[in-house]
Formats: sequence, C-alpha cells, structure tokens
Amino acid sequence: MTTARFCAAWFVVVATVGIAWQSAGANQQKKDEKECFSSRKLEGRIGACTALIQSGHEPQAIVIAALGNRASAYARDGQYDRALDDYNQAIQLDSKQAPLFLGRGTTYALKGAYERAIEDYDQALRLDPDFAQVYVVRGLLFSKLGKAAQAAADFAKARQLNPYMPLP
Repeated sequence: MTTARFCAAWFVVVATVGIAWQSAGANQQKKDEKECFSSRKLEGRIGACTALIQSGHEPQAIVIAALGNRASAYARDGQYDRALDDYNQAIQLDSKQAPLFLGRGTTYALKGAYERAIEDYDQALRLDPDFAQVYVVRGLLFSKLGKAAQAAADFAKARQLNPYMPLP
C-alpha cells in the first residue's frame, strides 16, 4: 500500500470513527435529556440531569432547567441542602424564573424554615403575579403557621386565577 493510499484509508477510518462517536454522544445526550426531564425515578433523574449540567455543551436554558429538575429530585429524596444548592445555582444563572423560587421556597418549608420559604414565595409572585400554584402553597404554609386570614386570602386568589386549582 502506498503512503497516499494509506493516508486516504486512515482518513476514512478516522472520519468514520469520529462520526460514530459524535452520533453516540448525541444519542447519550438525548437519552440524558429525556431521563432528566421526564423520569419518575429519582436516581435516574439525578444522574441524567448531572450529566447534562456537567457536559459543557448545553445551552444555559437547558442547564438551568436541569438544575431545577435535579433540585426537585433531591428535595423529594430528602436531600434538602443539595436541593438548595442547585436552586441557588439556577437562580444565580436566571433570577427571573418564578418556578425556581417556588421550588426553593418549598424546599425551605420542608426544612422548617417557614419565613424563608415565604420570602421565596413572595419573590415568585413578584415575578409572576398570576402563578396560582404559589398562592396555594403559600396559603398552606400560612395555615400551618396559624395565619388563617392570610391563608384564606391566598386560597381565594388561587381560585380566582384558576377555578380548577385543587385547594385543601
């Protein structure tokens, strides 16, 4: 085999392997996205979201969503401090997303930091005053704290915004 033919053959092999490797990487990325954003299994969601966050190839919006989803999974698993770390990181990247403040507030509430939770719920409502779900969870927290009038007002506002919103 001549040097020219060897180089041409080598180029074809390298190019083919590179395309196959990129394709495998893209397939894994799609699998991670699906697992991160739709898995009901906490371990699978946490692992897939971690892979997306650490990949270095995702747009910031995907990283923020993956941080939020991983934080939610951590909170559901009772890992509140890890959840708060992820919510804080996501909020640092984009402080205009009301659902991040709702999630972080709920995590604080689960930890028993009720006043801190209310601060995050208030911020979520400043960002999105029509976010009915925030009124419900804040109303539940007010109810737990014995603030019946504030709870009733939040439940009424949630019902006004969404007549189909389930209330306690």
